[in-house]
Amino acid sequence: MTKLLFLIFLFVLVSCQSPVEYQPVNEYVYFNSFESPQDTTGWWGYAGMALYDDAAPGGGSKSLHVSGGCIYPHAVYDLGPMPGEITLSVEAWGKALQHAGGVAIVKDFMDSENYQSIGFTVDQPEWTFYKSDEVLVVEKGENLSIHINAGGFVPAAILVDLLTIREIK
Repeated sequence: MTKLLFLIFLFVLVSCQSPVEYQPVNEYVYFNSFESPQDTTGWWGYAGMALYDDAAPGGGSKSLHVSGGCIYPHAVYDLGPMPGEITLSVEAWGKALQHAGGVAIVKDFMDSENYQSIGFTVDQPEWTFYKSDEVLVVEKGENLSIHINAGGFVPAAILVDLLTIREIK
């Protein structure tokens, strides 16, 4: 009898499991609101990068300040090789403090034959929401990185907040 009760209990337990959770259409591949020094871990580049006490609407209290000149890239975060084919878009809030800059996701940055990128220019002096007009298809094994640049021949500075890379299904 104990075995029968155990089997009934096991059957009820297994059949009452919650269904597979629905996966949203636009999943985050990367998100950063740049609120603490830990949020800049892994970022590298040839420019001034720092947390700044100014944030986009809904963006906490800080953002990432990037200022640069002629030597690129200014701020980069390597996401590494993708585990499978993925279609991506990039969005963020941005604010131009001095001239303009840009945010991009880049496929195979160091490979001149396969290099591709999408992104947008941050050129407004007030907090503005920006989103790429295009998508980037990254194949299995291709490297992906995020680039934030500000300036060129003329130095520039921008703020970036609520940086989001989304998978488009």
